[in-house]
Amino acid sequence: MKTLIFSVTEKCNIECKFCALGCSPKAEGYLSGDNMKKNIKSSLRLFDIRNVVFTGGEPLLYKNHVEEAISFAKLKGLKTRIVTNGFWASTPEKAESVLLDLIKNGLSEINVSVDDFHQEHIPLSNVKNAIEASLKFGLLIHLAHKTYPGSQSGKATYENLINKEIKNIEGLSNEEIISEGITFSSGITVPIGRYADQVVLDDWKIYLPVNYEANCEALLDSININADGTLSPCCGLFDKSTAMFRYSKIDDENLEMILNSASKNVIYNWLAIKGPYQLRNLLLELNPELEFSKEYYQNCQICNEIFNDEKSIKTLIKYLDKISSYISLEKESFELKRRYVINKNLEQANLV
Repeated sequence: MKTLIFSVTEKCNIECKFCALGCSPKAEGYLSGDNMKKNIKSSLRLFDIRNVVFTGGEPLLYKNHVEEAISFAKLKGLKTRIVTNGFWASTPEKAESVLLDLIKNGLSEINVSVDDFHQEHIPLSNVKNAIEASLKFGLLIHLAHKTYPGSQSGKATYENLINKEIKNIEGLSNEEIISEGITFSSGITVPIGRYADQVVLDDWKIYLPVNYEANCEALLDSININADGTLSPCCGLFDKSTAMFRYSKIDDENLEMILNSASKNVIYNWLAIKGPYQLRNLLLELNPELEFSKEYYQNCQICNEIFNDEKSIKTLIKYLDKISSYISLEKESFELKRRYVINKNLEQANLV
């Protein structure tokens, strides 16, 4: 694990339609600077952490706490990134003031969420101000975009905004990313969240086929700490009420114990090795009365369907021993392969 992710808060100044976490101005609670510093320290004792990410909700609603954690991370030699909607960049002067504070504390990169959903609430002028201030100060900026049927925005929208070509980040080397200063990515909006019940899934078939049958490589790949202090096994898109993805509350010294326990969790291992689609199929074999969708647009959508369905959860509990026996031999093989890859990477790193 090389990345530590803090979901600083579920509070947000806006309410986007497909926010899986249900973030809104009504949400309460946040991770304090002190709490985040303790978890950075604990994580460094366990792993070779290189990056710390601050997301939400809107993390810059608690700017002072985030700055405190960024400053501590910098002292530890870590790179830091903030994921934000850019609400704070309402004028060029405000954008520069906020970014100067963050840069002084050691921020390495800023990601701005841009798409039709965010721009319903955040003016394009804010995005322009954030981009221009970042480029002026030499702060890496990435525009993270989501598309959906009928989407009006795209890369060209933001290129026209600043009268500059913006390259897609996929395939760029670190040197090229630094040289560009600004990058762009776009992915499919997953139809989950507060607007999902209004989705006509037939309209989304333009995105098929999607490889949703693969295993989930995000499971326990990073340390993900939620605003309520619980650990999540991944940084995926899951409804905040999904207990399966809020594993346990982290106290001052028990991070290692919680991570070890999570790594032995039968369901997490199944998702990491075989994937949620295979778990869905097994549940249907065990209980043909279950009703699942026939097509999906991302792994996270399958997990939301499985773990927010009462009948599905009861089936999981009833047949947990059988599910465990199916995965035990594959886990051993998976661990051997993973150790082989890690050793190869270490060998290559030592040769560089």
